[in-house]
Amino acid sequence: MGISLKQLNENLKKVDLNRLKLEIADKSKILAANLNREQLMEGKNNLDDKITPDYSNFQYAVEKNQMNSKAGMFTPDLKDTGAFHNSIKSEPFLNRGNNIGLDFIATDEKAPFLTRKYIGVLGVTEDNEQRIINISTKALISTWLTRVGLGKTSIVSIPLR
Repeated sequence: MGISLKQLNENLKKVDLNRLKLEIADKSKILAANLNREQLMEGKNNLDDKITPDYSNFQYAVEKNQMNSKAGMFTPDLKDTGAFHNSIKSEPFLNRGNNIGLDFIATDEKAPFLTRKYIGVLGVTEDNEQRIINISTKALISTWLTRVGLGKTSIVSIPLR
């Protein structure tokens, strides 16, 4: 049983697309923060470059490499106690063009020092940003279809560019 055009039109008027975008972004913020932490564990900043400056103390670099070899020898992962990593969050915002963005913040007391010393450690790489966009776009379309009354419509292909 389908939906009438009159009902569809009424439903379309009720859906606030900007509010829906923010809802989806709010759900994506945990994924974004987790991807930021994963990058750090790999020794990568938000430009997908190696985090610099390197550790200068050889003994400390060896110990850190034994705890996490994914970052590579001498490359910081900014994880010691885990407080900085655990404090990383992303917050959605809607800009003037009604596009969604995510601001990355860290609330740990060491954050101001670490973000000055290690440039670009908050935020995600272009690849991870695209991952977030793809997942969020699918969620946005699915939620929008449900709210306008078209239910769980199967979408075969959606060009994202």
